[in-house]
Amino acid sequence: MASTDRAFRALARASPGSLVALLRALAPQLLDVTDDEIVALDDPNLDLPPHPREADFVARVGEPALLHVECQGYRDPGFSDRVFGYHLALTLRHPERRVETCVIWLRTPSPAQRETTIRRGNVTIAHTPIVIAELPAELLLASPQTACFAPAARLGELTLEQLCDRVVSALARAGASPREALMAAVVATSCGRYPDLVRAMERADMQPVIIEDLVDYGYEQGLEEGIEKGIERGLDEGQRAATAASVIAFLEARGIMPSEEERTRILSEPTLETLRAWVRRAAAVTTVAELIG
Repeated sequence: MASTDRAFRALARASPGSLVALLRALAPQLLDVTDDEIVALDDPNLDLPPHPREADFVARVGEPALLHVECQGYRDPGFSDRVFGYHLALTLRHPERRVETCVIWLRTPSPAQRETTIRRGNVTIAHTPIVIAELPAELLLASPQTACFAPAARLGELTLEQLCDRVVSALARAGASPREALMAAVVATSCGRYPDLVRAMERADMQPVIIEDLVDYGYEQGLEEGIEKGIERGLDEGQRAATAASVIAFLEARGIMPSEEERTRILSEPTLETLRAWVRRAAAVTTVAELIG
């Protein structure tokens, strides 16, 4: 699963107010009720065990509606199929409610994926697309709760340095949680602005150092697979597998999709020091070949 999904899901679960504020600013028609009438579901699983799928965010909106939100930070040809499946699963699981699906794109999607309807066979669902990359950064900087999404927005009259400084300032003023800071870093990574955001954080003396959070974040992804294979967190092999997974997570978050051969090369790299170096370089390279040489 790409790092965008995990960061957005963690933010939505820990700080649903940030997501509500973002939707009120960008798609207010989805929320025609007060904040008190928006209740996040404790169980967003879309399937029954043993193979559960989880939506990024699902909430009851007043009495009749169920709001479903997915966030996507890279181009994935299969994403529309997943959205379609999630929407149908929620409709079947909650037949008494009208499901409203919203897709938040950090990067500009393909023309086909930005269509407001998805048709499979004789079934059509509608959704609301929001493309952060096409929105003015000032719109998202207007609220500390939405500033973590601004690194991917259109600069307008701002320079990239000014944008990153404004994001960091907004996060600092609001006393941003680690999840909000992490989301800002993942958003910046998705559009190639991660090094600029890190420099802005250094100028503001912001702690913790976000790159370490992202490395740990990649460990989480690798450890999930490692646990299934009986690998303990403290073992060298577990660290190696986790770091390799974080390399791939960084690349995918930036829209750089490794081929099967490149993925195998990364996952089979035996040296932990090399993998750690790749994690840090993955924020700036433009191709997988450039990363692994």
